[in-house]
Amino acid sequence: MRRSSLSGALFTPEQLANGFVTSVVLLVGLGTLIHSMLDYSISILIWKPVSLAVPRSHEGVSASKSKALTYSGECVRAFTVS
Repeated sequence: MRRSSLSGALFTPEQLANGFVTSVVLLVGLGTLIHSMLDYSISILIWKPVSLAVPRSHEGVSASKSKALTYSGECVRAFTVS
């Protein structure tokens, strides 16, 4: 028995004909996209209060980094040490 392609070696002709492989690839792709979007949203929800609660040290900030940094519409200023 000769195998002509990798997909033919991994899946039966019935699975390929019924769209099984296409369905699995599509579901895994969409699941990955949705899951990553949810992870990002959760991380933003957690980061916002944590970043406000943790004190920041402004020592050692170079002059080039002393400009205003914008985060979610709020302005956070980084000051240089004189």
